[in-house]
Amino acid sequence: LARNDAIAATIGNEPAAITRLVSLLEDQDANVRVNAAGALESLARNDANIVTIGNEPTAITRLVNLLEDQNERVRKNAVYALRNLARNDAIAATIGNEPAAITRLVNLLEDQNANVRINAAGALESLARNDANLVTISNKPTAITRLVHLLEDTKERERDNPLYSLTNPP
Repeated sequence: LARNDAIAATIGNEPAAITRLVSLLEDQDANVRVNAAGALESLARNDANIVTIGNEPTAITRLVNLLEDQNERVRKNAVYALRNLARNDAIAATIGNEPAAITRLVNLLEDQNANVRINAAGALESLARNDANLVTISNKPTAITRLVHLLEDTKERERDNPLYSLTNPP
């Protein structure tokens, strides 16, 4: 439902819905975490929802925590959600201020799942529009090496990712 713009906007206007989804990010059941992070990812395609989700007190922290979840689908949806949220400059700064966010995103550049790797690069790209985040990313000893390795290892279908287009202009 959240993939429909009108429905996403309606859900985003219900603060209790966002609060409930954020609380479900800590559920014991991996399928619940997958679905909660996936719903937030879909909702965060709407600009107004980005602000609502980003301003939910524990949303960023909980999504960042999921970047180390054992379940690949949980990690995938969490990184997608953070990538969408990072499109907003103020929320990107908030994400960058979350102590483990950038480190965990850099670590995901070596995740076994290609979609996780690409979207971690996309999230870092969005975060790097903020000067403080750019400095933090640049100061991570493995960040540039992993980004270059990701480019070298990119399969043909992955060439549409933001990292590739950023470093290989037409």
